Amino acid sequence: MDRKLPGDVRGITAELPKPGLMLILESMNTKITFAGLALPFIFIACDSASTATGTVPPGPKGTQLCADVNPLFPSRFLPDDTDKEDVIRDIVADGADVFFRTYKAAYRVPAAGGEPVRLDAEKPGQYVKSLHKVGSRIYLYSKRDNNGVLQELPRTGTATTTLAAPIAPAAGQTEVDEALFMDETHLYFLATKLIDRDDGSGRYSAYFLDRMPWAGGATEQLVSLDSARIGKLFKQGDRLYYGRLTGASFWNQADAIFSLPASGGTPIMVNALSGPQTLVDIFAADDASLYLNIIADPTLIKSGVSKVPLAGGTPTLLIDGKVDAIWLDAGRAIYTEYHQVKTDSDPLANWATGIYTVPVAGGAAAYTGCIPEGLGSGTFGVQSATFSGGVLYLGTTSNDDGKNTIIKYAVP
Repeated sequence: MDRKLPGDVRGITAELPKPGLMLILESMNTKITFAGLALPFIFIACDSASTATGTVPPGPKGTQLCADVNPLFPSRFLPDDTDKEDVIRDIVADGADVFFRTYKAAYRVPAAGGEPVRLDAEKPGQYVKSLHKVGSRIYLYSKRDNNGVLQELPRTGTATTTLAAPIAPAAGQTEVDEALFMDETHLYFLATKLIDRDDGSGRYSAYFLDRMPWAGGATEQLVSLDSARIGKLFKQGDRLYYGRLTGASFWNQADAIFSLPASGGTPIMVNALSGPQTLVDIFAADDASLYLNIIADPTLIKSGVSKVPLAGGTPTLLIDGKVDAIWLDAGRAIYTEYHQVKTDSDPLANWATGIYTVPVAGGAAAYTGCIPEGLGSGTFGVQSATFSGGVLYLGTTSNDDGKNTIIKYAVP
């Protein structure tokens, strides 16, 4: 959920972080904090107010912009009151339970609200990395030394179950990296190997897409990526889809979308955007299409979401505007966008995280409400989010005291 300062700023070709908050580079699994930093910029022109149907009309300043938030639990520092740096990184909601993790710990909290329970997921030398849902089971992936560790998280109590087999790199590789996707039989992950450069100038990390049966078995190398990476991996039917992230830009944007059989094989290119549109990564996928996070016009910092068939073809623009995250729900897409949700002559007024819906078949977007994200008192920084059962769960950090909670928002 990368952020920029209020307004679509003409003539600046990179998005800037909000002062004092965090810039999230999701594809690099990195956060860079610009604490208290005010970055100079010049407004040349702005057209940031939403054009979606149902947008809050112009009104007097000082009125409440967003509805009262609905936190799942009283805000706090995580994982304990002495650590004021960690935030909520991942959220998985399933039925009566919501699971979330920080860099250091994993928790379970009732979806109806209540006190979070800290789970027994931390081991010496083990670093919490990501959450994965398989059926009704929730797994935590962590990194220990050169291998990965999978733990099933409990629905009651705090004891986790560690799968006996460590997630290991394939033969000839050095170590496992990020876990990308988990299905009923396998964990798909990145692995690395240090390779000497041909000119003798040093070594670089080459990346591989691997998979391993999470119940135990040999790791299989699926794709050699060389110096490229994968940000998000999706599985539809028996095929995998991913954006190949290159190191050509600071943002690590994808240069093309590829597909290959989940059991391995030769990757084929699904699509590569060119001209004024450039590709960032895959946002979401269903049984017919991929939903691509794009920059529609880098000169104007004009972003959007394009839809392309799984088999490839010409992308169609679904959402014309910056999108932070998107979820698919029964023929519609739900998305969030940090921008000026209420029209005002002051380009810095009325900024928040708007929540919208749009038919996946195409059509006008509808504004449903907002979360008070911003810079001032009573606002939050949104760190993570997920959607389940008609509800958005947003991991937030208060701009008043730096404490964390999950805000619950029912999408109409």
